[in-house]
Amino acid sequence: GDDALDHLEKALASDAKFGEALAVKGGLQGLLISVKPGSMMTLGPQSGTNISRAISIEPGNPRSHLLAGVGELHKPAAFGGGPKPAIEEFRRAQELFEKEAVTDSIAPDWGRDDAYLWEGRAAMELKDHEAARDAFRLALKANPANGWVRTRLLPQAEQALQTKEK
Repeated sequence: GDDALDHLEKALASDAKFGEALAVKGGLQGLLISVKPGSMMTLGPQSGTNISRAISIEPGNPRSHLLAGVGELHKPAAFGGGPKPAIEEFRRAQELFEKEAVTDSIAPDWGRDDAYLWEGRAAMELKDHEAARDAFRLALKANPANGWVRTRLLPQAEQALQTKEK
């Protein structure tokens, strides 16, 4: 975690307007909270600030909105987070992915299926299993090789729907 943060700092030192690197830094800071729970009061705000700054630098970057959604999903409801605000960010990321055409072979091109995968996980938290199933199917359409969705997440949503129907 700390090594990755160091690399991101170097990337940002060479290009302070590299919004995606700033968003990844914010996402990593959010992830580190699960490993270092005592750092929540410092890493949480830093994570949110970095992702917000990334979106202001590159508002059309879908990966920044994807990472914002993951942050919202894990942010406590008392601080305005949760599945509903997360779904809004995931849908914004999906819209932006639809518009994005990556032509540079070294440009970032990741996250299309993740925007649907994480929407599905948020829908599962809301017990909206039909929406989760639909999102997981879209994740597989974007990336048929996503084993986590194919073997775990989609079957969980389908099982929850079957159980609900009984």
